[in-house]
Amino acid sequence: MKNRRKFSKIFFILYIVGLIAIIARPWIRDYGFTSDALLPTILTIVLLGAAYYLSLASAIIVHEFGHLIFGLLTGYTFAAIGFGHHLFLRRDGRVRRFVYKLPGALGFCAMEVPDMKDGSFPFALYLSGGALCNAFLALVCIFAFAFGIGSGILFFPHAFLLFAFVNAYLAIVSILPIKTKFLNTDGKQLFDLLKHKNMRKSFWACEKISAAQYRGVKFEDIPSEWFNETDDTQSVYAASIRAVRFLARTETDEPKEVCALIEKELSENHALSGRSKALLICMRIYYESIGERDAGTLKKLITQTQIDFMKRMKNVPSVIQTEYAYALLVEKDVREASRIKARLEKISKKYPFPAEIDTAKKLITRADEISKRESPNVNGDM
Repeated sequence: MKNRRKFSKIFFILYIVGLIAIIARPWIRDYGFTSDALLPTILTIVLLGAAYYLSLASAIIVHEFGHLIFGLLTGYTFAAIGFGHHLFLRRDGRVRRFVYKLPGALGFCAMEVPDMKDGSFPFALYLSGGALCNAFLALVCIFAFAFGIGSGILFFPHAFLLFAFVNAYLAIVSILPIKTKFLNTDGKQLFDLLKHKNMRKSFWACEKISAAQYRGVKFEDIPSEWFNETDDTQSVYAASIRAVRFLARTETDEPKEVCALIEKELSENHALSGRSKALLICMRIYYESIGERDAGTLKKLITQTQIDFMKRMKNVPSVIQTEYAYALLVEKDVREASRIKARLEKISKKYPFPAEIDTAKKLITRADEISKRESPNVNGDM
């Protein structure tokens, strides 16, 4: 898996270098590298860099709207769409913007999946819609480049070539059946559902649960039957359902019992996605911090991979509550714990899932109570 990720990065770098070389060639040929051509060359490089980021942003937007459009055409209902750190979702009858970043994804689209009929539902066009729209835009840009549209304006029509290459790259990568560190590509999900019919109920249930959470439905109000809509036990979708149900455990459970359950889940649930596994480990660190605080266990849990994940997810309540408990009870760093709690308050108004904020506050309060019992002379009300 590491070699595959390394190859993907090298391929991407060579792809972009080759693309810039193709586009920059006319300027190098016309101006060379003389002192008189230095400013135009620098300006061209800067504009190419800006054009690349603009083309990447537009490709992501087109990709996610592709899922949205083909989803609506096949009976899905809009739930949420995200670009970078910006999340737009429908709640209380209107579209609202929140700050939220899904790890491993530059953008995402969540929709309410149609009801199943005869054990199936439409998914092929919905999953491939992003790649189809990227491919279509790539063809349009190649057409614009071939016919010289925009000639004489900055580095047009070559900018169309850049947009075409970026969209083509995103279309190819997203439709390939690749399992990434945190999320599977659209192609991987499509391949799984086409090849393994018994996974479709699990996928359907995952989409139902996800859409309900984006609508603001509390976990306890989600229909319990959705957690049982599965014909398989080993797919990433069934594993995700188990993980979501497990992560929603009440905050009153005994630390030792929860730690044992998490260990069992991590050892038996081999199909867990990287994201679900990391969130379970995060929960495990929290309960170890308020419980036995075994140094060996914590060292085993807090790996570099887990640290990197928690940095990416630093504004997610479950990560914040874990960092807080660890700083307060393990490191005994009251000042750092105070800063972490302030981060939770800062994101509270813009975070899309208020139930997660409430749970995090309860678990932080639980850590405070333990700290007060153990160190009554230390101010735990930070």
